[in-house]
Amino acid sequence: PLPGEPPKPPAWGTFLDCALVMPAAPAPLVADPALPVAGQAFTLRWASVAGTDLVYVLEEATRPDFSDAAELYRGPARERTLYGRTSRAWYYRVRAQQGPVSGPYAPGVAVPVAPRVRWNLEPVSAYSPKPLLAVQRALLRLACARGDVLAVLGLPEHFREDAAIAHVGALQSPLTGTSELVPALGFAEENALSYGALYHPWAFVSEEQQPTAPLRMPPDGMACGVLAKRAVERGAWVAPANEPWRAVVALTPPLSRERLLDLQDAQVNVVRQEPRAFLTLSADTLAVTPEVRPINVRRLLSLLRRAALKLGAAYVFEPNDASFHRLVQRGFEALLGDLFVRGAFAGRTREGAFQVVTGDALNTPVQMEQGRFFVDIKVAPSLPLTFLNVRLVQSGDRGLVTEAR
Repeated sequence: PLPGEPPKPPAWGTFLDCALVMPAAPAPLVADPALPVAGQAFTLRWASVAGTDLVYVLEEATRPDFSDAAELYRGPARERTLYGRTSRAWYYRVRAQQGPVSGPYAPGVAVPVAPRVRWNLEPVSAYSPKPLLAVQRALLRLACARGDVLAVLGLPEHFREDAAIAHVGALQSPLTGTSELVPALGFAEENALSYGALYHPWAFVSEEQQPTAPLRMPPDGMACGVLAKRAVERGAWVAPANEPWRAVVALTPPLSRERLLDLQDAQVNVVRQEPRAFLTLSADTLAVTPEVRPINVRRLLSLLRRAALKLGAAYVFEPNDASFHRLVQRGFEALLGDLFVRGAFAGRTREGAFQVVTGDALNTPVQMEQGRFFVDIKVAPSLPLTFLNVRLVQSGDRGLVTEAR
C-alpha cells in the first residue's frame, strides 16, 4: 500500500474450510432406454453419494470433450427425464456438490438418439388381401348398423385395373372360405354395400409448405374432403362428382383410359386426370340395388334418418290419436318441403317429390293399442325415378328408422 493508506482487506471468500471433504463422484451414470429414438423420452440415473446437504449437477453436451457443456439440472434428485432430443449423439456427466465444494465428475455417458422409426414398404409379392377385406367388411357392417355414415374405402397403391375389379367382387360376393378373418357379407346383408364407396388410384399431393416434394397419399382422405365440401356448399343430396381435387399433381399407378369404363361398371370411383383438374366423374356406392347406388342417394337417406330420429323424439309423450297423426304429418311435410325447395327431390310438385303417410291403413287399432305408431316417408331423390320408403316406428320411448323399397 502507498504511504498513509490503510492496507486492503484480504479476500476472505477465497479461503476454504479445511474441515470440508470433497464429495465422491456419483458413478455410474446410465440412460434408460440406452438407445432412444428421436422424440422419445429417456431417463438419466446416477448413484447416491455419502454426505449431507448434497446437490447434483447434471450437464449436457454435443461434443465428447464436453467443451460446449451446459447445465441441465441442479438439485437433490438422482434421476432426470429428458424430452424432445433430436437424432444425434448426446453426452452427459454429473457431479456432486456440497456447499462450495464440488466433487469430480462421474465418467461421461453417450446417448445416441436414433432417427424416428419409419414404415417399411413390403414387396408386392408379400401382399395378402385378407386383412384389407376384413377391415372393409367390418366397416361396411358398422356403417349399415348406424345407418347415418358412409364408409369411404381405398385400395392398395399397386392395384391395377383387374385387381381393383376383383377386390370389388370379393366385397360383393357372399361366398367365403373358412380361413377368412371376417366373413363376407351374407345374402341378408347386401344392403350394407350401399353404405360404402370405393376410390382409386392413389395421388401425389403437393403441400403448401413443401411444394417441391409431393407426398403419395391414398384417395379416401381426399374423397372425404370432397364429400364434406359438396355437402356444406350445396347439400348432401348432390352427387360429389366433377369436383376438382386440389393440390393433386399426379396419379399412381396411371390407369389405362381404355379400362375406365370397366372400372366404372365395377363401381370403382376412379380419380382421373382431365384437362381442367384431377377429379372423379362417378359417385357410386357398392350397392347391388340401382336405386341406392349413387352416393348422393345414400347420403340423402342418411340425412332423412337423422332428421326423423331428431324430429320423432319430440312426439314421444303425445297421445296416440288422430290429431296427433295429423300433427306428425304436418311436421314431416314441413321438413321435406324445405329439402324439396333446396333441390333434394325430383318432381315439379311436392306431391311428386315426397309423401308422408300416417293414415289408418298404416296405423291399425291393434297397433295403436300396443302403443306403436308408424310413419312412412316416401321420397323421390333427384336421380332415381322410383319412390324410396323411410319408415319411422315410434314405440314407447324408443324410435326406429328402417328403409323399404
